[in-house]
Amino acid sequence: MCKYTNGIFEADRKAQLMTSPTFKVATFTVDMPEIYQIEVSSACNLVCGMCPRRVYTRKDKQAFLEMGVLDKLIAEDAFRGSYFVELQMAGEPTLHPRLEEIIHKVKSTGVQVGLSTNGHMFPEFLLDLDHLTISVDNLERDIRFRRNIPHFIAGVKAFAAKAASHGRPLIDLQIIELPGWEDAVATAKKIFRNELARSSCTLRTVPDCFITAMDPLPEDQLPVTTDRCFNPWMSVSIQANGNVTSCCFAWGDDVIFGNIKDKTLKEIWEGEEVAKLREEHQTQNYRPICARCYIRNPVALHWNMFTDYRRRESCS
Repeated sequence: MCKYTNGIFEADRKAQLMTSPTFKVATFTVDMPEIYQIEVSSACNLVCGMCPRRVYTRKDKQAFLEMGVLDKLIAEDAFRGSYFVELQMAGEPTLHPRLEEIIHKVKSTGVQVGLSTNGHMFPEFLLDLDHLTISVDNLERDIRFRRNIPHFIAGVKAFAAKAASHGRPLIDLQIIELPGWEDAVATAKKIFRNELARSSCTLRTVPDCFITAMDPLPEDQLPVTTDRCFNPWMSVSIQANGNVTSCCFAWGDDVIFGNIKDKTLKEIWEGEEVAKLREEHQTQNYRPICARCYIRNPVALHWNMFTDYRRRESCS
């Protein structure tokens, strides 16, 4: 049983509120946010043409999360609003030299732990994860430069077999809906036919979330949507340098609520910068990163992913 069962119940309550037509976001917030992501590595070993890393900038380019930051979060009971934390954002998590220790520390809080990898290597300790996403975009014409495709495919197959025998993690083979993604799905289904026959492994597609970041729209076409976003009231992500930001799309310095090295997560959550972003969303006076965003509510996407994992776990 998850130590933070209350975090799951709270998330379920939030999900119900978000789907209610009478819900008014200004009247609702949470005592502690769910930690959607902790970026353990901002470094990456691949150079992918569709990756938005090049369009975001950070003053503090620290590559790897310091263990002291994680220890501080745990000591302050910062995970009490969380139920499922992913160790990813703008870099490749498996590059962190102490990733195994990080996985075990986060799991010790009672939350479920997952991460997304480009699959360049599969260390044995990844079997301790609850969930693993592997990017399998276009396996015939590789768009993830510096990847050895035959080696990659063999690695995925070998790890999927180990995971099935071990009982975890649940694996999602993921394809971004870039031009030609339908053909990529057909190829992946053929290559990983045996792996996808197991309940522990599925293939999913996700929208390309960074179109307007890579190819910015003129100001007179912004914002692209005024749909409600609940992240400012419910969720945070933490960059490798300790900066706390609003969501999984905030890869740069566009939204910084504060830094875990300087304040507790609760102090940051109750601080001026969070209140400022909430006001911008209430008045629809968005800063550029939010004005460009067309994938509202990453917090809801996270909850839907988690509930799907729970359903698959109950069926396995």
